[in-house]
Order: sequence, then structure tokens, then C-alpha cells
Amino acid sequence: MNNLVRNHYLLFWLLIPVILLIVFFDDRALDISIHDSYYVFSKYHLSSFISMIFLVIGFGYWLMIKLEKRLSIWLIWIHSILTIGGLMILFITPYFFNDNSLSTLNALFVLTGLVIIFTQLFYFLNIILAIFRK
Repeated sequence: MNNLVRNHYLLFWLLIPVILLIVFFDDRALDISIHDSYYVFSKYHLSSFISMIFLVIGFGYWLMIKLEKRLSIWLIWIHSILTIGGLMILFITPYFFNDNSLSTLNALFVLTGLVIIFTQLFYFLNIILAIFRK
């Protein structure tokens, strides 16, 4: 457990092949309806984008370790749990809903997406605090 706290960048880097493998076996489209707009995402494109984001996040954490900057462990945990948990919700929940509950699924996708986006503020806050901390 202590090794994961010290090498938390590995968590994000190791999830990249897992995300790509999930999409390799199931490449359905992700449909999101917001008011009058209807957005359709290929899970391949979405997982490629998420993999690139995880690569950048892992690189940022790795760089802070190499520069010997002290990151806040609480911010690391909050960022990691909410980001990875939110992505699990996005990829797993379509299997538990049927077509009759599409509005509930859309609301869940929008809220989860917003949580994931705002969670990245914890990442940037942690990096900025580590840079300016002595």
C-alpha cells in the first residue's frame, strides 16, 4: 500500500492497457442526450482520449517525484478515487440499464462526467501546491 502512495503514477499508467482492452472486446457507442442535443461517442475514441489523459496525469505525478516535490497524499487519493471510480461508472453502468431507463442513464453520465472533470482540479491544485511548497 505504501508503494502505491509513492508510485501513484504507475496506477494511471497501468490502467491505460486495461481501458484499451475493455474497448477491444466491446466497442459500442456511448449515447448522451442533453436537452435538445444528442451526442454519440465511440468507446474507442473515448478510451483513447482517456488513455492520453492518464498518460499525462501519470507523467505529471512522475515528474513531481523526480523533482523531489512533496505532493499531498489526501489530494492524490481524492483525485485517484474519483477519477477512476467515475470512469468505472461510465464504462460499467450501461450494462445494468435497459432502454426504458435512458433518461436516468443520461443523467448519470452527465453528472459523472462533471464530477470527473471537476476532480481534475484536485490534480492541478496538488501539482501547483507541490511546486510552490518548500
